[in-house]
Amino acid sequence: MKIGVAQVPSLKGDVASNIKTHISAIELAIELGISYLVFPELSLTGYEPELCKGLAFELNDRRLEPIKQLLANRELTVCVGAPLRTEAHPAIGAMILPSKGQTQVYTKMHLHSGEDEYFSAGADYHFISIGGKTVANAICADTNETSHARYCLTNGASVYMAGVLITKSGYDADTSALRGYSSDFNALVAMANHNAPSGGYHPCGKSAIWYQGKLIATANETDSALVIAEYNSEKWEGNIVRI
Repeated sequence: MKIGVAQVPSLKGDVASNIKTHISAIELAIELGISYLVFPELSLTGYEPELCKGLAFELNDRRLEPIKQLLANRELTVCVGAPLRTEAHPAIGAMILPSKGQTQVYTKMHLHSGEDEYFSAGADYHFISIGGKTVANAICADTNETSHARYCLTNGASVYMAGVLITKSGYDADTSALRGYSSDFNALVAMANHNAPSGGYHPCGKSAIWYQGKLIATANETDSALVIAEYNSEKWEGNIVRI
C-alpha cells in the first residue's frame, strides 16, 4: 500500500489550469501505484477567499470530469481541495474522488481567524478505507485543534492526512503538532502544502509525512513533488518523487 501527498502550486482562480496541474500529479501517482493522494487546501482554486463563492463546486461538478475520467478503473483515490457550495458561505472542502463510486466530501471544521467572513464551518469528521487501513481527512486549521486528531485517531483511523496552506512563520509550530500526533497515537500523519504564493500568503512547501514521531519523507520548499509513504513488512517507509 502507498499513500501520498501532492505538493503543487495553484494559480489564482484558474480552475482549468489547476486541474491540468492536478492531472500531471495524478498521472505520476498512477504510474507509482499510489492508492490515496491528497492535495493542498483549496488546491483547485488557490487560497482566494474573495473568489471562492463565485468558484464554488457542486458535488458532481462538471469541472471535475477530466480527473474522474483519468481515475476510471484505476486503483487510486484522490482528495482535491475546493470551495463547496452551501446555502450560506461556501465551505472549505476536500472532495474525495474514487476510481469507482460516488464523490465524497469533507468540510473544514475549524476555521482560522477571519475565515468565517467568507466560509462556513463543517460539522462532521470524515474517514475512508484505503487498502485495509482507515484514513481520516483534515484541512489546515483542523490540525491545530488537538481534539480533531484525537477523535480521528482514537476512533479507528491509523492514518491522518491534511491538505494545508502553511507559511514559513507557522511551519515549525504546525509540523510540531503533526509530528506529535504521529507519536502520541502511533500513527502515520501526512500533510500536503502549497509551494507557491496564494491569496497573499507565501506557503513554504516542505510537505511531509511522519510515522511514530519520526519524519520519514519531506519535499523541499519549491519543487512540485509527490511525498510518499509505502507500507512494507509492518512499517511505513518514505520517498520523494518530483513531478
